Amino acid sequence: MGTFISLIGIGKSLKHNAIEAKNQLRKLFSVIEKTLNSTKIRNIFNNVKENFPLVL
Repeated sequence: MGTFISLIGIGKSLKHNAIEAKNQLRKLFSVIEKTLNSTKIRNIFNNVKENFPLVL
């Protein structure tokens, strides 16, 4: 019975670690996607064009 309980604990730990890894990968891919698409830079230039049309 003790072995069974420890296996349950290991299973829960692995599940928790997998969920944490998935969340970290999701954040990493989000940053990579934003960097590659340059959405921040594009938005800045669009805002400048809208608010200050004589600058650009």
